[in-house]
Amino acid sequence: MNNPIKRLKEIIMPTKRPSSSIYFNGNILTMSDTQPTAEALVTVLDKIVAVGPYSKLIVEYPESTKFDLNGQTLLPGFIENHTHLDAVANCLQLEDLSAMKYTDDDKMMEAFRNITPDSNGWMWAIGWDKKRQKLPTLEEMDEVFPDNPFWCVMAGHGGWFNSKCLEIMGVDKDNEPEGFNFELTESGHYTGFVAGNAATLKAWIKAPVPTLEDLVTASKEYAKQGFTTASEHLIFAPSTLETLVEASKSEDFSVRCIGGIVNAYPDFAPVIMGRDKYKTDKFEIRYLKAFTDGAVQAGNAATDLEYQNPEYKDAPRPVWGTPEQFNQTAAAALQMGVDFLFHANGERGLNIALDAVEFARNVAKEKNIDDSNFKALAHHLSLTNEGQYERMAELGVCPSFIMGHHYWTGDNIINDYFKEEDHVHAFKVKTAIDHGLKPSLHNDAPVSPTHAWRSIQSAVTRKTRFGKVLNAADAITVDQALRGYTIWAAEQFGLEKEIGSLEAGKRADMVVVDKNPLEVAHDELELIQVNRTIFSGQVSFQH
Repeated sequence: MNNPIKRLKEIIMPTKRPSSSIYFNGNILTMSDTQPTAEALVTVLDKIVAVGPYSKLIVEYPESTKFDLNGQTLLPGFIENHTHLDAVANCLQLEDLSAMKYTDDDKMMEAFRNITPDSNGWMWAIGWDKKRQKLPTLEEMDEVFPDNPFWCVMAGHGGWFNSKCLEIMGVDKDNEPEGFNFELTESGHYTGFVAGNAATLKAWIKAPVPTLEDLVTASKEYAKQGFTTASEHLIFAPSTLETLVEASKSEDFSVRCIGGIVNAYPDFAPVIMGRDKYKTDKFEIRYLKAFTDGAVQAGNAATDLEYQNPEYKDAPRPVWGTPEQFNQTAAAALQMGVDFLFHANGERGLNIALDAVEFARNVAKEKNIDDSNFKALAHHLSLTNEGQYERMAELGVCPSFIMGHHYWTGDNIINDYFKEEDHVHAFKVKTAIDHGLKPSLHNDAPVSPTHAWRSIQSAVTRKTRFGKVLNAADAITVDQALRGYTIWAAEQFGLEKEIGSLEAGKRADMVVVDKNPLEVAHDELELIQVNRTIFSGQVSFQH
């Protein structure tokens, strides 16, 4: 029954319209196919409500708070399609010894000697690079830390372990567990370096657990770079999942985080089947992940290309698992209603994963399961063959390229790792587009720093850190690179109806930068400055 008193109040005191904001007088790049650019954009609370001519929108929303772009550029918020938010937070407690921080080896060694132990007596570091730094020997590591376990994780699924660390983990070169590949001298002497994902994960179990505050701090670093959506594709323990869920509930948590459960997670099926109970406004589980190999810079990418540098020339480059294991992981993902994400740096790793996707789709046909919404995501793709992209298109596999590695590792690929005729296999982004695919781009932090503009520049110019060109034939346009960090990345996450472009009805995830990337010299793209990041209508970073 209508309430006459309530109706009278509504007439006398109409409901106040939520406040709106209008952005105008700049370059608005929407990443929408139907309306690529616009004069103005209006937001209300956490949503975009209108995009179009300023003269029209200011009449429709006369009381809007005006945000004069003053010649700046407004874009959709960036999406970091592959990163490790938890590990980035964890690294806040690790000493950064990377060549990305230290160009002087003496200063790096001074920082190494001054590492302080955590509460359990462990010494933690990250970032050493054999090709760009002069590193201590095992004897030197043992001399500096004779009584404390020391571990430095390499950006590429391996690391340096002193003798005390190996002793505590209960492994050595004569008792080599599966997944531990000890680097030995010609005389059989252990050098201090161990390759392999198993070695990395075993050490990580002992690593300091990031706090909620660490995760919030890490999320703000992403916002600083213009990201509104990030990811954590290395959830292999309940503690990692629980901490992410709790951190995402904080008002100060500054990004949306998409999670992937690694198939090494103990009894992962109940977690994935019950994923709704872990979902928050800023976190959700969407993937089951598998590793097929290591990394190019670790010498253990599963590739048939022959490394030329002596450190890796004869190193094992196996696929990390059997066809049966990958088949079952892909089929399990499909049947549980999540997507299958796989790490593949080498073409042999990619092949076995594509076989698994085909297996999963065949299982779906046999069991009359609708697989039309199932996606498989091929991540990293450092070394691939052209024919693999035709198969990816046939199987509905979405490629994501680690352009951070193109920038940071490209010089090693050119100078040391592979013959010149093999460079055509590196980071084949244009090839993917030419086959009708929509690739995303990523950095894989903390493997390489989260920096969208640097990766965009690398994808467009194909230039490495020191200005050399790696596989120029696979250069893409600036517009394509921007899509790789916005709408195409959103499509791979299955979130294209919510984010990825500036369109009415989508979330107000936006970034304001100082220059129009479509007008900047390609060699200056990485210099573009993020001035403001807006996450769900709220300013998450202000320069």
